[in-house]
Amino acid sequence: MSSEAYIMGLFAGDGWFESRGISIGTNNETFAVRIWQMMSENFQKKVILKKRKYSDGHEMFIVSLHSKEIHRKYQEALKTTKKKSKTFQVPAFNTKEEKRSFVAGLIDAEGYFYFWKQKIPRVALEIFNENAALFIKNQLQNDEITASVSKCKDGGFRIDITGSKNVTKLFELYPLMKLSPHAG
Repeated sequence: MSSEAYIMGLFAGDGWFESRGISIGTNNETFAVRIWQMMSENFQKKVILKKRKYSDGHEMFIVSLHSKEIHRKYQEALKTTKKKSKTFQVPAFNTKEEKRSFVAGLIDAEGYFYFWKQKIPRVALEIFNENAALFIKNQLQNDEITASVSKCKDGGFRIDITGSKNVTKLFELYPLMKLSPHAG
């Protein structure tokens, strides 16, 4: 799978531009270490992992790469600078693998797995970017995974992937996802 497209998907969902680089935040330390490893291997640059504790007591793990080159590359690929989560454009990818990896990153950034009515597996996410929501839905449909998109009152777009067949196929075709029981 394309780890760079996956990292870009994570960044599009849970990242932000620094003055001289990019950062991705998560509240899961194990996942933060995984992001740090992927970024270190992919970019061959020094990547920093730090824990930040906020005044309200919650903690976040921040993975940062200080590189003007990567900052510029991500700005150009996502065609955004301000209000990134609402305005970014999905990059033009050359392969199905890159598209899947980008979607896996977005799902990991914004999604969660649960059992609907305590027995039906479901993956859901809410994203505030209509173009990205439609891209995810279309990519899943291309992979014969049924997904619904609905507009939320808060302006977001909720994507639901429901049922054993669809969720199993999602985990099989998108193995980079941390939601996957195989991703560790």
